Amino acid sequence: MNEEDGHAKGVRLRAGIPALALMLTVFVSNMTSRSILSPLLLRVEQDFSVSHGPAAQLFLFISIGYSISVLFSGFVSSKTTHRGAILVCALVMSAGLLLMSLAPTMNLMRAGVLLMGAGSGLYPPSSIATITNLFDRRDWQKALSIHEIGPHIAMVLAPLYVNLMLNYTDWRGTIGLLAVIILISGSIFFIRIKAGTLKGEAPTFSNLLPLFREPNFWILMLFFGLALGSIQGIYMLVPTFLVAEAGFTLERANSIFGISRFLPIVALLTAGLVMDRIGLRRTLMITLAGAGLTILLMGFLRGPLLVTVVFLQPTIGALYFPAGLAALAKIGPPQSRNVSVSMVLPVSALIGTGIIPAFLGYMGDILSFSTGFLIVGITITLLSMLARFISIAETD
Repeated sequence: MNEEDGHAKGVRLRAGIPALALMLTVFVSNMTSRSILSPLLLRVEQDFSVSHGPAAQLFLFISIGYSISVLFSGFVSSKTTHRGAILVCALVMSAGLLLMSLAPTMNLMRAGVLLMGAGSGLYPPSSIATITNLFDRRDWQKALSIHEIGPHIAMVLAPLYVNLMLNYTDWRGTIGLLAVIILISGSIFFIRIKAGTLKGEAPTFSNLLPLFREPNFWILMLFFGLALGSIQGIYMLVPTFLVAEAGFTLERANSIFGISRFLPIVALLTAGLVMDRIGLRRTLMITLAGAGLTILLMGFLRGPLLVTVVFLQPTIGALYFPAGLAALAKIGPPQSRNVSVSMVLPVSALIGTGIIPAFLGYMGDILSFSTGFLIVGITITLLSMLARFISIAETD
């Protein structure tokens, strides 16, 4: 079977499960690395003697590295193939994590998180290309849906992994072991998986121009940033908030927060039913508004009610992404759709996992995390009303 036939005559889902499981391992280790600072942030603050604001800025450096890397990922995969780009991703992330674990100063810590974020950004475009090359076209949606559970598994594992490792080592050892794990998983993938040998293509101006002329594209880019902020951006600061302002111990905060991330996985399995019942545009508005309202509630609830909202907030936010991707696929001419996701990811990551957590850290210093949650929650809820101006066909 040649590479061109692979898109139509790849393996069926059942036969490809072992390979997909290995890719999921790489994805989970990737996302765990990007999430690991969240449950470790208080330890990092203490080690470097910095406040919440400078510590939270580390998430902005991760997002900057990630965003730049996604934009240029096509140039890397055009030289190394998609399979090679995933190996480069593991190598660069491992180097960044190692630098983080050894950093004697905050500036070197920033360099480490920037490098780690840059390595992470090489993965998404090449992973999608590898999956579509490996599987039969009839199973693309199923395979991609299984693969997209990876971030939520990682957000469950990160705090639980931290709780386990801090019994035996400090935060530096915790990150150092993660550098080894991602290097091993990436190397095994490269050795065992032979799909993804096609070379990538960098986005061209002729493909991008039609997207830039679409008002829907710009609204959806903003929405993806806000939705990502409601899931991963909030995730970055909630453990610190639970300890610093809500009276939880670090171990209890990480345990509650890790367990809460099981619910988004369940929510994703029902996303199709939600869209079928209320329509795509309403799903975008309701899920984003719901995510904003639950963030707002985190700003003033305490005790058992706060724990309930911590569970509910990411569950509602997770429902946005299948609807958002479906809406994104419906805008622009066909030749532009294959680059729309790669253009949305960098900006949305900068907003959702960079600016929003950095803002929350700043608010934690000058006022309180609670005030930051109130502001972010109100902003997301109000901006969700822009869904009224999105013009998309509800059915194909």
